[in-house]
Amino acid sequence: MKRNIKLILPLLALLLLSSVAFADISILTIRVIPIKTSVLSGETAYYTLEIINSMNTNEDFLIKTPELEWTLDTIPENNYFFTVYRDSVKRINISVTPRGKLNLGFYRPVLNVERFKTGDITRLGLDINIKSGKSMEFLPSLRATLQIPYEIDSRNEMKFSVDMENLNPRDLQNVSLEIKSKFFTIQRTVNIFGNERKKEEFSAVLDSIKDVGKDTAKLEASVVIGNRTFVFESVADFKIIDYASLDQQTRIESSFLKTNYIIDATNNGNVNREFELRQPMGFFRGLFTSTDPKSDTLKTNEANYMLWRFELDPKEKKTIIMMTNFRPLGIFVLLVLIVFALYYALRPPILVKKSIAQIHTTKEGGISEMKVVLHVKSRSRKIVDSIKIIEKIPFIVEINKEFHVGTLKPTTISKATEEGSIVRWDITNLDPFEERIITYRIKTKLSILGGIKLPATVVKYRNRKNNEVKTTSNVVNLEI
Repeated sequence: MKRNIKLILPLLALLLLSSVAFADISILTIRVIPIKTSVLSGETAYYTLEIINSMNTNEDFLIKTPELEWTLDTIPENNYFFTVYRDSVKRINISVTPRGKLNLGFYRPVLNVERFKTGDITRLGLDINIKSGKSMEFLPSLRATLQIPYEIDSRNEMKFSVDMENLNPRDLQNVSLEIKSKFFTIQRTVNIFGNERKKEEFSAVLDSIKDVGKDTAKLEASVVIGNRTFVFESVADFKIIDYASLDQQTRIESSFLKTNYIIDATNNGNVNREFELRQPMGFFRGLFTSTDPKSDTLKTNEANYMLWRFELDPKEKKTIIMMTNFRPLGIFVLLVLIVFALYYALRPPILVKKSIAQIHTTKEGGISEMKVVLHVKSRSRKIVDSIKIIEKIPFIVEINKEFHVGTLKPTTISKATEEGSIVRWDITNLDPFEERIITYRIKTKLSILGGIKLPATVVKYRNRKNNEVKTTSNVVNLEI
């Protein structure tokens, strides 16, 4: 059993080492891509060296050729030692030229690619076909394909390409590429080696407002050989998409209790479009807001809006004015304040209120006696002088001349006449906001059925200019 284990362990170690070596090779790829390999005697062949580094470390490389009959150059020059960073691809253009005249035929000079860290060398063969001048008699044969994305946004730079393949060994010099569309025209001159594949990238700046719709772009690749012109064509359909966007710019002009909101709405698209513009508007503010042009009202669960619907051509602008004017409200509030100020300034400083209490009736239900209450109040911040309270008693009743203790007695009571009697109370002054309550009783001469009317009480006083001024109380109508 132990002997079997000893045999298995070396095999597992060998297998593990083999796996590691294979992984290291699999993540480092080196290859040569031919560009121009069919040349005349003394001409230069061209290639692209591609190294794909999928490892987690940067790798340094040195390229050279051990062949004495060939000269190795890089494009640009002196790029023989370089670094390929981890998880990246490095491409270097190289050329090989014979040092002297060689016979016609196929050659394969060696290119050594040395991995500097380990010293490992990868040997690659560079295939070259040295041909006679007769091979140049091939007629030009070029496959040119115009590649354009179908949908184009004119707000961005338009990008497209032309894929070309030279279908025979003949080099083509000064190939004229012309791409025409109703939106643009582009011309370019290129060279393409024999049997080379090549891609040319193009871009065009479109008018983001005027350019819209479908079109077919046409490519003409032409080359002149002697007195003959060879033309190769390709077409591609595309569509410039239409779009519309509303740009809003708001300016505010304010004055006293008045604000104008000026909204400039511009169609930044390339087609005519109907737009909807909303502005939130509260109920109270809406009472004082007018618009030009007139708006509709839109009510939602969240808020109320002023709504406009309108059409705009590309780059057309519409101006909307919202005028919020609180001046009428301000004038109304000012008038109310003035009225209150005048009222408080001109109102009598003494307030008199007359009422009846403790009504006595006869067996028949008529009025026999009642108590009259006079509530006198100063509502001035200053002392009011020389106050006279004058009460006119109707002739059908007479005043009870017996007054309870604590009750202010009248200064004078006139004799009764057909018009009644006059009762007067004199008060020297009333302090600011002082109140006095005066009561007296009246008896009816006869039982009064139905009701009685007591005239208003007159109060006289002296104002600040020492002029006598009078004010009156309410009239009392008593009905039984």
